[in-house]
Amino acid sequence: MKGTRLRYVLLGLGLVAVVVSFAYALPKIADYGSVWSVLRRLSALDLGLLAGAAALNVLTFAPPWMVGLPGLGFRRAFALTQASTALTYLAPGGAAPGIALSFGVLRRWGFAPRAVTVAVAVTGVWNQFVVLGFPAVAVGLLSLVDERHPALTSAALVGTGVFVGAV
Repeated sequence: MKGTRLRYVLLGLGLVAVVVSFAYALPKIADYGSVWSVLRRLSALDLGLLAGAAALNVLTFAPPWMVGLPGLGFRRAFALTQASTALTYLAPGGAAPGIALSFGVLRRWGFAPRAVTVAVAVTGVWNQFVVLGFPAVAVGLLSLVDERHPALTSAALVGTGVFVGAV
């Protein structure tokens, strides 16, 4: 009975976090009306592509963990990434709570401390490269196809150079 009650309490806390995020936090940085206006103008194909890209984005978080920890299946890796990412963005402290959750969950699932430490470090570094690198590459690509804007081109070249140098 105690485990069931705890599960419901945690589920309730999760739902409260979602409601607070969407009702209070997000409206402070994004206007739902503006987003809806843009979505209404998209074609069915564009909406499908957007949904597919969003789904692909979520699904690509698990494979690096599966590579870093042989024996970790997709379902567990997916659950791990969703929980740690949510905690990273909702809890104070940034990435630290998400990293701690990942470490604790993986240890509870029976993975050795050394293997978990390496996997957490490697996936963390990889995620930082992606977070910092993809926008620089995207800006670089946009500067190639859009009108030539000197500030955009300079930012793209510097950002892409830093990203390539770091890799």
